[in-house]
Amino acid sequence: MCSQRPADFFSLYARGDLTADTIDDWIDTWHGGLDPRAKDSPLHTYLGLSPEEYALWVYDSDALPTILSARTTGRLLAELVRERLSQLQADHRPFDLTTVRGLQIWLDSHSETQPMTASVR
Repeated sequence: MCSQRPADFFSLYARGDLTADTIDDWIDTWHGGLDPRAKDSPLHTYLGLSPEEYALWVYDSDALPTILSARTTGRLLAELVRERLSQLQADHRPFDLTTVRGLQIWLDSHSETQPMTASVR
C-alpha cells in the first residue's frame, strides 16, 4: 500500500479543489494543531507557500491568483505584484489603501531578480 502525503492548501487551490477563502480554515487547523503535519511545519510550508508568497498574502489577502499566475507562467512574482499594485492605484478605491501600502512594502523588500522557486505541484 502506497502512503501518499496529503496535498497542501495551495496545491489543492491550484487544482481548483479549494477556493481562496478556505485558506482561513487551513490556518485555523494549523493554529489548533489539528493536523499532525502542522506540528512540524511553519505555517507557510503547511499552506504550500514560500516565505515570500506567504508575506505577500499577509499584505494582500487577494494575492493567491497572482501567486498562482507567477507559478504557472514563470513570470516573476514581483512583476505581477507591480501590475496588481498599478491596477489598485488606478482604481482609486479608498478601501484598497492598506493593500496598496502593503504591496509597496512587499515590493520594496523583494528584488525583481529573485526567481520563483516554488512550483505548482
